[in-house]
Amino acid sequence: MNIDISELSQALMERVEKVKQNVIEESVAQMQTLAPVNTGALRDSIGIEDRGNVVTIGASVPYAPSVELGTESTDPNPFVRPTVDSIDAIIKRAIAK
Repeated sequence: MNIDISELSQALMERVEKVKQNVIEESVAQMQTLAPVNTGALRDSIGIEDRGNVVTIGASVPYAPSVELGTESTDPNPFVRPTVDSIDAIIKRAIAK
């Protein structure tokens, strides 16, 4: 039995990329769903920076940390932390697809 390691390696890398994309899509969708909406700017600013092996998902509006963590005059309204807390389940669902 001959096994072409390069074919196996390519297939594995394609599968890993597909799982990564599924994790990104579900994470962004969850954050957008959890983000409070007044004008929609916070929700619409949620995006990704994909640098290959490192992916950053977050909101780009400057007030995002104040919404997530709260301020002296406002309660926290987390949308990032719950997504981070559920990342294991998100990854398992992506692998199962």
